[in-house]
Amino acid sequence: MKKGMVLFLILFLGLNVVIVSASFLDMFKFGEKGSGEYGLSEQKATDVRLTLSGTGTSNPEIVYISDLSGKCCFPDGSGVCGLGGGPFCPEGIVQSSDRALLAGGIITTKTFNFYVYSPAGIDVLPTGTLTPSQAYVTLVHIGTGSQTGTKRKSTAACTFLGDDTNYDTGSDDILNLNRGILPVRKYQCSVDMFYYDDWGISSSPNWEVRAFIIDIFNNKEGYEWDGVTETWYNNGTPTGWGLPLRKSYLNQLEDIRLENSPLDFGSVTYGPDLNILPASTLILNNTGNTDITKTELTGFNIPKIDDATKLVPSVGFFTDPSTPCSTSRNLANATKVDSTIPTIYHAAVARDNVNICLDSLIYSPNTPLGEYTTTGPGGIKWLLETTHG
Repeated sequence: MKKGMVLFLILFLGLNVVIVSASFLDMFKFGEKGSGEYGLSEQKATDVRLTLSGTGTSNPEIVYISDLSGKCCFPDGSGVCGLGGGPFCPEGIVQSSDRALLAGGIITTKTFNFYVYSPAGIDVLPTGTLTPSQAYVTLVHIGTGSQTGTKRKSTAACTFLGDDTNYDTGSDDILNLNRGILPVRKYQCSVDMFYYDDWGISSSPNWEVRAFIIDIFNNKEGYEWDGVTETWYNNGTPTGWGLPLRKSYLNQLEDIRLENSPLDFGSVTYGPDLNILPASTLILNNTGNTDITKTELTGFNIPKIDDATKLVPSVGFFTDPSTPCSTSRNLANATKVDSTIPTIYHAAVARDNVNICLDSLIYSPNTPLGEYTTTGPGGIKWLLETTHG
């Protein structure tokens, strides 16, 4: 019994020694290197302060400008627009109808899109309902001729089309800037083009499309024109991006309009040297974008209103730009006669008079008294035919 008790006490005391020894050692461990379990720690806090002023914010970057109707044009070696679309032209290829101007001396509205990236984030770019000064497009005539330097600026506010957070700048034609995948903000602007605005061809486009944008910090990018002063802004980051410049062209438009038609010579008598001019001079307007280089007049015998067999012969009518009643240039039935009108250049006001004089009307049984008109039975309207070049 005593031996058993002694053994029990030894084991009990020994166990306590181990336990006490471990606790005792722990008291002297003040954080071994690499140990986060036993070390002491302290925390200090600091405030952070900054002021967002917008000063020095990176300028926006215009990365793409479309051709007409928001489409693109990738001309091949023959000057034909397009490589079949696909990855180089997701917006579609410009069609001939996109380049057409409306006849009749009226305005044709054309649309262009452009995309903008900002290193500061696209939310610094305008959105929602824009003002005309926040974003716009200007077409500048870069060809030769009388319209060189002419500018056509979008007058109404451009439209915000939405964002593309993963726009592939390498997916369009060669006139953009390939900078990989970027978030962009898209805009569409409308420009009024006039019937007389110069036409061109794909191998020699004569209009340059220039875009402008200003962000919420008044940082500008592109071509600014206020109607008097023009300024280029391309100070974005990274530097050296340059600006995408889109060259475009319009279709040829050959169109004319007559004023003071029909010709009314009123009440006339028989005889030579009548020297009768119509009540109002016929005016030829060039309502196209191509110069009129030649004007020919075809006259027809004028039938009596109640008897188409009776005629006033057209040979008694003469034409000349300045002295129609004293010229030897007379008309002949169904025959073209050069009016010798000088070139009518295409412009906002492009017109000239077509002077016609009734100089001789000799009586015959086939030309009795009465009313004669080309609007009656058997009548044929006189024709003006223009050559454009």
